[in-house]
Amino acid sequence: MNKFILPTACLAIAVGYAFSHATSTAMLEGRANGLLFSRNLVGQIMGSASLWISCAFLAGRSISGRTLLSSFVGVFTLLFMLTVHYATGALLGFFSSSIFSDNQIWLLASLPAGMIFGLLGSLSNRIPLLSLILALCFLAEPFVVGYIPGLKSLPWTTVLAGQIAGIVLVYVGILIVYIGCKEAIKGGRNG
Repeated sequence: MNKFILPTACLAIAVGYAFSHATSTAMLEGRANGLLFSRNLVGQIMGSASLWISCAFLAGRSISGRTLLSSFVGVFTLLFMLTVHYATGALLGFFSSSIFSDNQIWLLASLPAGMIFGLLGSLSNRIPLLSLILALCFLAEPFVVGYIPGLKSLPWTTVLAGQIAGIVLVYVGILIVYIGCKEAIKGGRNG
C-alpha cells in the first residue's frame, strides 16, 4: 500500500467529520431538510467508531512484526485524527474553543483503542483472519448505536440517514468478511 494513502484517508475522515457538524439557520428552522439529511448521513458514516478504529488497525498493520511500535502507531493515529477533527471544527466555528477539554473522554479512549487495534493490525499480517474483528465491528455498530431499525421518535432526517449509514456499515463489514476469507483461502493454498 502506498505510504500516503492511509494518512490521507485519516485526514479526510477527520476533516470530513468536522464539516458534517456545519449547521445553517435554514436547517434549524426545518427549511433545508435535504441538506440536514445529507449532513446527518455524512456525519454518521464519517463518525463511525468502526471507521476510526479501522484506521488504527491499518496503521498497526503497516508496522509488521513490531508489536510495541504498532500499538503506539495505533494510538498516534487516533489522537492525530481527533486533534485534526476538533481543531478543524474549532477553526471553522462549528465547535467552541473548549472542544478539547469537553471531549477528554474521546482522547482518553483513543489510548486503549489505539493500542488494541494497532496491535491487532500488526498481528493480522501473520493471522489474516484477525481482520474479521473489524468486520464484526462494522456489522454490529448499526444495531448497537440504533441506526437500525432507528428511533421513530426522531425526525426522518436523522432516522433515514442512520438507516442508510447502517446499511453502508453492514456492507463494509460483509466486504471485509469476503476479503478476509479470500486471503485466508489464498494463504491456505500457498502455505
